[in-house]
Amino acid sequence: MQSFKSGASVVGTAWQVNANVAIGEKAPVDVVLPKEGSTGWSDTWMVGAKSEHKTCGYEFIDHILSPKVNAQVAEYFGEAPANRKACDETSDPKTCEIYHADDEDYFSKVYYWTTPIPQCLDGRKDVTCTDYNAWTKAWTDVRNSDRLDALQEVR
Repeated sequence: MQSFKSGASVVGTAWQVNANVAIGEKAPVDVVLPKEGSTGWSDTWMVGAKSEHKTCGYEFIDHILSPKVNAQVAEYFGEAPANRKACDETSDPKTCEIYHADDEDYFSKVYYWTTPIPQCLDGRKDVTCTDYNAWTKAWTDVRNSDRLDALQEVR
């Protein structure tokens, strides 16, 4: 967030909560979904199979997914709630619209993140996809340059 506030960074990835804090601190940033789409993930709660207190774990999951609490968590982190009924409990009535909670078209362009590997997972055989080391190098080059040309190397 500091590098965006100082102007040292002009493009990057971030969690929405980081963008929200940066915007709140008057950093000149905006969040966009690139036309090519973006990666994403879902945070999950689990109860260990050998847990001695499974009932307590399930009670917590019920609590965190209840509409009121799920609305609070979603608004704090800047994310779509997991429980659709949470949209009726948000302090900002536009929260679910802002985070595309019911926007299937938007989420059709969000792909679950996976570690980059040389074998393309989308079925292409005529190209070599980028492995994690090459991806990391390209990102470091972009971050350390004034140009975005280095991104083309990973495509």
